[in-house]
Amino acid sequence: MFLLPAGFVFHPATGPYREVLLSRDYFFLANWTWLDWLGVAGPLMLLWWFSHIRLRGTLPAFAQICRATLPFGVISIVAAAVVSFPPQMQYFARLQPMRSFHLIYILFFLFMGALAAEYAFRSRPWLVSLPLALLAVTMFCVQRAEFPFSPHIEWPGVRTANPWQETFRWIEENTPKDAVFAIDPEYMKAPQEDDHGFRALTARSVLAGEYKDSGVAAMFPKVAEEWKREVQAQTGINHFSLADFQRLEKNWPVTWVVLETAHPPEWLDCPYRNQMLSVCKLPQ
Repeated sequence: MFLLPAGFVFHPATGPYREVLLSRDYFFLANWTWLDWLGVAGPLMLLWWFSHIRLRGTLPAFAQICRATLPFGVISIVAAAVVSFPPQMQYFARLQPMRSFHLIYILFFLFMGALAAEYAFRSRPWLVSLPLALLAVTMFCVQRAEFPFSPHIEWPGVRTANPWQETFRWIEENTPKDAVFAIDPEYMKAPQEDDHGFRALTARSVLAGEYKDSGVAAMFPKVAEEWKREVQAQTGINHFSLADFQRLEKNWPVTWVVLETAHPPEWLDCPYRNQMLSVCKLPQ
């Protein structure tokens, strides 16, 4: 216990860190639905069954691995319960013990695929194309529904019609590399944005956002206060007055802003505009 890194303390989370921690509802087992628990219990029950029956084509190691996986999963659930329910353990919730089920799922799907090949496709290997085709069509439909305003395949040299991607590309090509931007902290949930990250597409700095950067704050409590201040500084930026922009420039090293409007105030210098967005340089 004396070797615990700094930031792991035995008392309830407070302030901005509590806010960002509780926004990650999957950190805490009390927030899990019956479907989540089915995803935990189902693979463990099947692996337990596999460990007690003789399956064609399997070696002794198959049953041994299935048996070893069971206590591994149970210990993970117990560890998750320990950091989920007592308020004094909230700082440990970010360890996310249930992520150990990633390994269980890898083994589970490998075994299920091998058994399917042995029992269902051994004499008719061409049948494997049917479930693969069904999976491909399903994932295509899901992806199109999830990101309806972005190209399904981004071919080299082909420019997209997505206004957010076009804006971010213009920023990358036309603004100084040391520019610091401000943008609505909830921009990733804006219409047609499709979860495109500002930093990844522009290679420019930007103040902290509500969604992606809260994940960083959830893992590193010491930056939670800074995250909250930067989010608050940009809240309502699409309707800022001149005094608001001057205050933003005074308190933060911001030199450019992205506004969700095609008609920004006339006193702003906005060298780029499209049907939804404007990129403006802050007045000195």
